[in-house]
Amino acid sequence: MKLVTPLDRLTVSRIPSALEGKFYLGGPYEFAEMLREPDEYGDEEIDWRKVQIAPVNGVQMRSAQVDVTCGHHHVKPGAWPGDPAQVSYSMRYLYRDEFNSPILGVVQLKVAHEVHGVRKGFKTQCRKAIHAVYVKPSSQGMGIARILLSEVLDDAPDVCVHPQFSEDGARLFGFDLNGSRG
Repeated sequence: MKLVTPLDRLTVSRIPSALEGKFYLGGPYEFAEMLREPDEYGDEEIDWRKVQIAPVNGVQMRSAQVDVTCGHHHVKPGAWPGDPAQVSYSMRYLYRDEFNSPILGVVQLKVAHEVHGVRKGFKTQCRKAIHAVYVKPSSQGMGIARILLSEVLDDAPDVCVHPQFSEDGARLFGFDLNGSRG
C-alpha cells in the first residue's frame, strides 16, 4: 500500500499551463459522465492502486482506491512525408473510498507522443496535460482532487494543465478569475 500526501495549494499552483499566457474561464462544467465505470466508459486498461492517505489539516489517515485507466490509442500519420506521426490517448485517475465502491472523483490526463523519423532512428516528444478535474458535489471538501493530482504528478512530473477552467478549477490551480497566478 502506497502512502499518498494530498498536494498543498503551492504545489498545485506550480503545475505549469499547457498554453503559457492563455486563460479561459467558463463553466460551470459538468463532468459527471466521467465518473462512469471503466467498462462503461470504454477504457482498455486499468491499474488498481490501494493507497493510504496521509493526515492533513486535521483529517485522519484513511485508505482509498485509485484506479488509473487508459482509453483507446489514436494514431495520426504525418500529413506529408517527413512530418511527425502522433499517438494520443486519454487516461483517467479515479478515486473511490474502497474497491468496487462508487467513483467520487476523476482527473483526466491527455497524453500525446510525436514520433519523428530521423537519420538512423527516431526522435520522440511527449506532452501530458490535465484536461479535467471533477469531484462529485457531495464529496467536495475532502481533498479528493489534491489526492488524485498527487498521483498524477507522481506518475508524470512533467505534466501541465490545460488553461480552461470553471471558477472552482481556476482557484484549485492558483489562478484568480482574471487569469493571474498569485
